[in-house]
Amino acid sequence: MKKRFIALILSGLLLLMNAFPVLAHAGQTTTFKAKYVITKGSKVKFQYKMSKAGSFTIELYNPQGKLIKQLAKGKVKKAGTYTYIWQGTSPGNYILRAYYIYGKKKVLLSSLNVTVNDINLKVSAYHAVYEAGKGVHIGFVINKKATVSISVYDHDNKLIATLLNKKSFNPGEVMTYWDLKDYSMAPQMVMDIMPGTYHVKIEIVEDNGRKTVLMQPFTVTEEMLKMTEMITDYHANYESGKGVHIGFMLHKKATVTVNVYDHNNNFVAGLIQQKVFEPGDVMTYWDLKDYSMAPAMIMDIQPGTYHIKIEAVDEMGMKTTFEQPFTVTAEMLTVK
Repeated sequence: MKKRFIALILSGLLLLMNAFPVLAHAGQTTTFKAKYVITKGSKVKFQYKMSKAGSFTIELYNPQGKLIKQLAKGKVKKAGTYTYIWQGTSPGNYILRAYYIYGKKKVLLSSLNVTVNDINLKVSAYHAVYEAGKGVHIGFVINKKATVSISVYDHDNKLIATLLNKKSFNPGEVMTYWDLKDYSMAPQMVMDIMPGTYHVKIEIVEDNGRKTVLMQPFTVTEEMLKMTEMITDYHANYESGKGVHIGFMLHKKATVTVNVYDHNNNFVAGLIQQKVFEPGDVMTYWDLKDYSMAPAMIMDIQPGTYHIKIEAVDEMGMKTTFEQPFTVTAEMLTVK
């Protein structure tokens, strides 16, 4: 009778241990209490309390028990109360599981079945802000996971630039940038645009295939375009007996190359080779010599029209090419 009574007590203790997550390993005892609060918009707040220092992880599974992703892998934390929030972004059924970690092992502490309901897409806080000398910063906020495309069209509905192409975003802010250039013939040619009204077209496709299209106008003024030009104030001045002084104003930090070509587009001289310049004046010099066979040979040139070609690549990889003719006369070549 006494043995049966002891056995019943031990059996009851085992049931209690299974009912309440109490862990004892290597002399360490940790109690873990957790509760879930499901809020509007399929957001789950996971609150847990540990009586002693410990580490935990939260994992997301599909209904068949296959791991989708590890949401949180915490470092060892002191005893106390903590909160983890999970935002469901795609409709469906999921399982959230919390594990206590010790060494290389983990013990399931609690599990929750979660149904994420489809919510209506909401686009808010749209803005298109011009920044002097750079371009237009475009942004907005979405409340659910979606694929976003953003394009710019002119007043004739001609595609000018693609800023985002089917890029996936989680709920939150979507940001992009337009440098006020026409990319309709890229990569062969990137062109300047004209002042006028352009339209920013936003296409948002949800996971269920539902598409939302927004169109927002944006007016480009002549003053904006002047500020976004990378190279201005070009000049090439001949100095008797010396050569040609070449200069221009650079409006962005860029890597600059300046070369000279003849009328057949043959390379004649490299004046600046991929040198980084801060915004400001850029100056160089051509001594009216042909360096196409240098260093083996430096040759005299013939009178005629030559082309000074400037390439500037800014920090975003945007390349501007500027080319100007320069006529070399026989008199220039005879003056020493």
